[in-house]
Amino acid sequence: TREREKLLVDSEDGAHAWSVQYNATSKDIVYYNRVSNETAGAPPPGANVLPDLDPYDNPLVMPLSEFVRLPEVHHVIHNNQVYQVLGITNISREHGLSKELRGCAMDTSFEGDYAFGEAILDRAKGVLDGMWHVSLFEDLDASIAGLLEAGGWDFNQLAYKNGERWVENLRVAVQKKEEERRERLVELEDDLESLLASKLEQQNRRASEDSSDDLAVKELRDIEREEERLMEELRKAGEPIKAEEAWLSDEYGMPPDKATVKMVYDQCIDRARSKKEMKHKIKFLQKVQDEYGRQIVYKRHLIDEEVIDYIEKANVLDRALYMHARGEEDATCKSVIDTRVE
Repeated sequence: TREREKLLVDSEDGAHAWSVQYNATSKDIVYYNRVSNETAGAPPPGANVLPDLDPYDNPLVMPLSEFVRLPEVHHVIHNNQVYQVLGITNISREHGLSKELRGCAMDTSFEGDYAFGEAILDRAKGVLDGMWHVSLFEDLDASIAGLLEAGGWDFNQLAYKNGERWVENLRVAVQKKEEERRERLVELEDDLESLLASKLEQQNRRASEDSSDDLAVKELRDIEREEERLMEELRKAGEPIKAEEAWLSDEYGMPPDKATVKMVYDQCIDRARSKKEMKHKIKFLQKVQDEYGRQIVYKRHLIDEEVIDYIEKANVLDRALYMHARGEEDATCKSVIDTRVE
């Protein structure tokens, strides 16, 4: 198939060879010519539109059936849960010793001897039993709920937009503003008392002198205007700090729909997963292209039972540890240990 596609392309002028490309974000389909680096919504007249790459048979990506049999995959991916629990992965501090232990587990299992693998598995089970909490990926909700319950947290309580520390900082800010308001009230009251004394003195002077001097009248009016200003400022200062008062309310920061922590958690997980999946998909479509600009677009495809069987046998230690984490008997996994991985 690959040779036929190459002959098809080589027999045409490169300028007329167009590939179909997919935009993961907009889900649009465009046509791309790598020679001219041109993109179009439709192929131009006379264009040679190349057939799509077979996602499971192409020169860019190794088939799963080959990938799972690679020695590197056996060293790094197969039984990685057990290796992580024991701290003997390919990125562990004791790199040489970790590699040797993984190699022994792999070599002896291929020879049909699972004694070393079982010893590693028993050690991993012991480490797992000593952990305070263990989560299972396929049942993450139950694992998180159990963790919260163990910590005394209620997953169904109402959610808030702001954390406790942030709210506490708000409370401190409110208290500071309240203290400033009280200090200002004292200052204003002192200023008003002094102003009223000046006003009374001015009035007494006018009464005793029976003065209608324009300057004296102006001074009295200025005093009265200042009195009005101080009285208004006193009134405002005496009111609660309405803008910040809401910060102290139990309702502050709560979403309008009064969502629970569980609801907000689920929304957060869904957004994060969708964003991550889209980012990876965009990157894959942009980076993985053949020499003609053709992308690999995967479709749902059943994995051969032979491949699944190989993966299960190659990960017999992980399967047994998984069953142990679930608190279930691992008889099924033990029976697999008696079967040599081909």
